[in-house]
Amino acid sequence: MQQLSHLERARVRARVRRAMAAADDEAHEGGELNLVPYLDILVNTIIFLLATTVSIVPLAEVQAQAPREVDPAVVTASHGGDRLLLTVAVSDSGFIVAGAGGVLRDRSGRLPTIPCAASLEAGRCPAGRYDHHQLTRLAWRIKQRHPDARRVFVSADRNVPYRVIVRTMDALRGKSTARCTGKDGCLFDRVVFSAGVQ
Repeated sequence: MQQLSHLERARVRARVRRAMAAADDEAHEGGELNLVPYLDILVNTIIFLLATTVSIVPLAEVQAQAPREVDPAVVTASHGGDRLLLTVAVSDSGFIVAGAGGVLRDRSGRLPTIPCAASLEAGRCPAGRYDHHQLTRLAWRIKQRHPDARRVFVSADRNVPYRVIVRTMDALRGKSTARCTGKDGCLFDRVVFSAGVQ
């Protein structure tokens, strides 16, 4: 066996280094990240989400008709029980009362149904001046025509103080009893707080 000279050993080492560098480059090129499977998963997920959303959207549609306007003395007797759909909206200027028969107006034919008990300050009813007694009287008259009705929907403007909304719910509820016929002091004991009006 011949011994390699110093120069030949350096050449061999250089060849080995080049071969290792070439192998690293090959491994690097072969080890690139293949994005096709990831894109496939992403596209399938997007299609799944779109299909799911399309099937949910029809459930979110709400069919609505604008209510008629009626005289406060006229509340149709054809709607019994909870089909009355009594709704009280607390606005900046008073109470707007509506039912399945339409929107009740005040005696002069204007809205709100029960205006503020005092003059408006900057276009708003002062917090302590909402006419809750008048609202209770109107609720009692409606309860006499619909003794089986127990549910009332309450909504409010965002500017109405919370204490006014609580007093409104109390005025509509009356005294809660088992049968809630109106003669026992119970008016509409199932108060449902709904989205506000603007």
